[in-house]
Amino acid sequence: MLDLDALGKAMAAPLESYTGIQKVIEADQEIPPDKLPKERMVYNFIVRTSEPRQSMVVKKDVVASDDPNFEKDIEYSYISSPQVTVSINAYGDDAKQHIEKAVEWFKIDQLGPRFLEDYNTVIANVGDASNRKTFLETDFEDRWGFDVILEIEDTIKVREKTIEQIEITDQDNNTKKYNL
Repeated sequence: MLDLDALGKAMAAPLESYTGIQKVIEADQEIPPDKLPKERMVYNFIVRTSEPRQSMVVKKDVVASDDPNFEKDIEYSYISSPQVTVSINAYGDDAKQHIEKAVEWFKIDQLGPRFLEDYNTVIANVGDASNRKTFLETDFEDRWGFDVILEIEDTIKVREKTIEQIEITDQDNNTKKYNL
């Protein structure tokens, strides 16, 4: 299963570089307001419900056994492509320009899509940048944001030991070996 925390942290540096924003950080962190940079981008992963089992591809392979007493095992690979939404918001005076650059990063093949290849992830959809200005008790907070839907290849492997030979002993203590 893909580690979304690692993916988010890895995306931060290229997004900072391309957008020119001061800092890209994960949402839901306990950061005091006086420690937050004014110009910042915040991302949050929203995992969609898992897919039904029927949408998994099941692959069966004969592989070398990791038990020295046996020659081969059967390995099943369960492959699915769950979707994850990344919600991205930019804050600060130039929030709109930063978020538009972030949208470009996800849309241009040589940038976001190429970066995500290393994580077995493709971009299913990039939403439009929109004004997400919010009223906070006594004042407004300016922010711009958009959502990206990622499709992640997830593979779970299960290995089964095999029986390669059986021995049958009859009433007269005669033993026969059968290779399977």
